Formats: sequence, structure tokens, C-alpha cells
Amino acid sequence: MKDKVVNELERMFRLGIIAPEEEATPWVSAMAAAVKKDGTVRICIDPVHLNKALLRPHHPLKTVEQVIADMPQAKVFSILDAKCGFWQIPLDEESSTTLTTFMTPFGRCKFLWMPYGISTGSEVFQRCMEQLFAGQPCEIVVDDILIWGSSVEEHDKWLKCILDRARAINLQLNPTKCRFRVSEVPYVGHLLADKGVKPDPEKTKAIHQMPVPEDKPALQRFLGMTNYLSKFIYRYSEIMSPLHQLLLQDAEWCWTEQHAAAVNTIKAHLTSPPVLQYFDVHKPVILSADASQHGLGAVCLQDDRPVAFTSRALTETEARYAQIEKGLLGLFFACMKFHVYIYGRPVTVETDHQPLITILRKPLHTASARIQRKLQRYHLNVVYKRGRELYVADALSRAHLPTTENPGAAEAYEVLALDEVLSSRRIEELKQSTPADATCQRLAGTILIGWPDSFKEIQHDIRPFYAMRDELTVDDGLILHAGPALT
Repeated sequence: MKDKVVNELERMFRLGIIAPEEEATPWVSAMAAAVKKDGTVRICIDPVHLNKALLRPHHPLKTVEQVIADMPQAKVFSILDAKCGFWQIPLDEESSTTLTTFMTPFGRCKFLWMPYGISTGSEVFQRCMEQLFAGQPCEIVVDDILIWGSSVEEHDKWLKCILDRARAINLQLNPTKCRFRVSEVPYVGHLLADKGVKPDPEKTKAIHQMPVPEDKPALQRFLGMTNYLSKFIYRYSEIMSPLHQLLLQDAEWCWTEQHAAAVNTIKAHLTSPPVLQYFDVHKPVILSADASQHGLGAVCLQDDRPVAFTSRALTETEARYAQIEKGLLGLFFACMKFHVYIYGRPVTVETDHQPLITILRKPLHTASARIQRKLQRYHLNVVYKRGRELYVADALSRAHLPTTENPGAAEAYEVLALDEVLSSRRIEELKQSTPADATCQRLAGTILIGWPDSFKEIQHDIRPFYAMRDELTVDDGLILHAGPALT
């Protein structure tokens, strides 16, 4: 190992990547050597303290969903790899001397080009690459440049454009990692193919080779790997539910056959995952959304083929929402998850909750006004479908991902503040009398569970409330009618 490190340092000197530094510098980092897949070493700095002081540029890296959304009808692919990408970004004198000085067996050295190891490296490199290839027919995620076409002729045309641009800016490529004119190519953990998107076999292979988790940290690593590919696995959360129970705060670690079966099942599913269709901006989009008592589920469809699946569990608070509120929350969740596909275009939303169609056509009411306002940014046409026709979304909501992480959803709901419209004394009176009233109890239960499809199935004493069903909600044991409690 020592000889490899010395040889690599000497090579870096010859290439002008590093240079000796004899002046006093405010920062001196340790050297780190990482062994690459081919057995060679990569010299990095270990800037533990420097990284804490660096100001991040916060340049966003594209997600694979954003990449896929821009490549409908892709049939032929090429991928270019920037050779030692960071070493193609020059540093100014101040950054080189002040920040990148590090210790080597030969004394102190400094980087003349951007070193590996700094926390801002990926974002800086992504920004530079996007600027260099602005307006070019490609997608870039750090040092991988993706080119595609709907035909060989179109692909070759775009590939020539990118190669000409790379030559013009003197970007060096790694020929051993480049792939040209292929029908499928691995990219950011996915396999992009002429028939659609699949998981990268290397990812699934790594999951298959993972040992049985022996403690909570090992289980969290396993779930992290599989969750990245959950969009390909139907009923993912139902399969993984026993495993998530082990991660509860007070849960005792006790591995059983049920947990082993869940691990084996998910590995088996990854051997033949479904192929997701590429998103096409020219085709109609359908969102199929559903909310059960404990979870939300949705699928984005084009030509009746899935583009992506998603699901999540309800929080403890959300689980107490009335069914109409859950349906509205499920619609909001679907729109947020598939925002990259639906924003700025007309979208058909299928739901089995018929009152949801009515509530979206009425003026905003207090209990759900905020989430309705957020939905107004989308061009939604909500249509009714029977639950059995929403088998995908319905199954996803009942087999939700046992995570309640949902950025933005916490602020999406604005519950009526009772003390703003009723006195404390009146509130207490209602809280005491509501549980004792059989009609109120039946009404509250119906609001929470959901109203029957047929008016004939509704119990007679709560039929008078049917016309206002879209405006009723239950909060803290009280029945609210778009504001004041029912008395």
C-alpha cells in the first residue's frame, strides 16, 4: 500500500495536480488514500475541520426522477465519464494555498486543482459542468454525462454535439468507463433501458449479498438500501412492516422467522422488479390516489402504465382525521411526490372518495383551506372511480411505507382553533355532552370512517347531515362544521 501511495503522489507531481508548499498556512489537513475498484489508489485530503468552515454553494443535484422526466421515448444511450473530474477544476491561488495544504511523506503539499474529500466538491463540480454544457442535449449528475435518442440517428447527432463540446473545453474523458450506443445503461442507481426504467443490477446484487441484520443499525442500513428501490416494488411497505416494528423506540430486538421471511421476500422481489415507463410530457397524466385509515398511496400513470409508485403512513394526528380530510391529504401527498411530472400541466386524478370531488369545487372551508390553497397551483381534474378499480393506489395506502416523513405536509393542514369562535365554557359543555349523544357518536364515527356510497345505507338519524358531509370534521372529540361546532 505504501508503494502505491508514493507512486501516486509522484504521478500527481508530474501531472501538476499538486505542488510543494513551504509557506505557513492557516489550514493543514491529513492525507487520506482510498483504494479504487481497479486496485489503484486515490489521494484525498481529510479535511475534518476544514469542512466545518467551508461555505456550501448549495447547488442542487438532479434526482433520477428529474432526469427521467426529460427523456421520453429514449431508445439508444451513451454515457461519458469525466476522468478524475475534480482534477479538471482549477483552483485560484488563495484557495490552493490557504485551504488545500496537506501532509505527505515528502512534506507539505497543496492542490492546484480541486481535491477529493472536501464537502463542497460535488456541488461545485456539478455547477461547473452544468455551466460548461449549458444548452447541450445531455443530462449531468456530477461526472456522468448521459446522452440519449429515440433512434440511432438522433442519438449519434446529440453524441457528436457533446463530444465536440468536450473537446472545445478540453474535458478529459475516461474511455474505460464510457459506453456508446447501447440499449441500456446504468445511471444513478437505475438501469435506463429502451423499454423503461429498472433497478441497477449492481444495487440489487448488493442487497442480495447483505447478511441478515443482527442489530438495529444493520437493519437500518438494509432498509435504507431497499427503500431507494421501493418505487419498483409493489406492496413494499406491507412486506417490510415487520422489520419496521423492530425499529420502534421501545421495541426489543428479537429476530424471528417472520422477519427473516420479510428479508427473503424483498430480495426475491428484486430479482424481477417491474419496468417503469419513461415520463412523456406529450402524453396525458393520471394520478391514482387513495387514503386508508392508516396510510396514503398513489401511482403516476401514462398509457395505463406506471411511471412511479409512492406510499407513506399517516402520523398519529393524521390518523384521527375524518375520511374526507384523509382523502384531501392523500391527494396533496400525491401531487407533492409527483410534482416534477404534473406541475404546469392538466392532470386527471382518480379517487374512490366521491365527496372529494364536491369539496374541491366549493369555496375553501376553514378546516382544510390551507391544503386546498396549495392544491390550487395544480391543474387537477378529479374524477370518481370505484375502489376496486383503484387497486394499485388502494393497495399502496393499505401497505404504506412505515415512515411519516412528509416535507410540507405538517404545515399543510390548518385545524380550526376552537377558542377563537367559542368560549371555553361552551367548549367544555360540548365535550361533555357529545359522547353521551348517540346520534353525535354515530355521526362522528361515520365522518372518521367515511360515508357510505349509497344514501340508503346511512342510518336514519344522521341522514340530515348528508348534504353537508363534505364540510364536517372531528377534532378533539367535537364535530365541526367548517368552523363552529354542531350543537
